[in-house]
Amino acid sequence: MHFTDIDDNDMEEMLKIIRRGISRFYSEGFTHWTKQDLLNSFKKDVDINDPRIQAALQLWQSEGYIRLVGDNELYMEVCKPFP
Repeated sequence: MHFTDIDDNDMEEMLKIIRRGISRFYSEGFTHWTKQDLLNSFKKDVDINDPRIQAALQLWQSEGYIRLVGDNELYMEVCKPFP
């Protein structure tokens, strides 16, 4: 199964897992994520430009959890853990 074939319910569950992982790494002092770090956290063939992923990232940024930089070397900075 290709990542883009994942239905919306499975996508939401995957994003919950990613939030928990981001929070765990944040608690260990890991705040700067490369694009590859983020891709690796999905454990699937991910298109980072998938509209569902981009919508989640934009939402998380608007809520102050992350700051999107967009570079390969610093794709995002985690500002606070997810609840």
